[in-house]
Amino acid sequence: MADHGEELIVSSRRAGDAAVVVVDGELDMLSAPQLQPEVERSLAEGIRRLVLDLTEVRFLGSSGLKVLLDVRDLAAARGLRLHVAVGDNRHVIRPLQIVELDTVLPLCGSVDEALQERGGPADAG
Repeated sequence: MADHGEELIVSSRRAGDAAVVVVDGELDMLSAPQLQPEVERSLAEGIRRLVLDLTEVRFLGSSGLKVLLDVRDLAAARGLRLHVAVGDNRHVIRPLQIVELDTVLPLCGSVDEALQERGGPADAG
């Protein structure tokens, strides 16, 4: 199969006390390094929650899985509550399940669901 060379598009916005980072495309070895810098740029003053929207990700490789863990650690270090919106996206859910990251990342159905959740600071572990 030919390599699609699909571009990863990462954008962010603020929604109240949350930074919402939207990831669209393939999160693989070449594109994964783009994600964490965009997350860091989105963490402005007053941000208490970080929402990663992975509902439009069409491929999630091992490098993408690693950067998701790095983002989780970044959120925890800054005392932020993290939510990962996956919807019914099997391109994301299946790799997370295979390596059991679905048990350590706080998954939710949508950005709206994540923004409606209330809770304390990020879990320590």
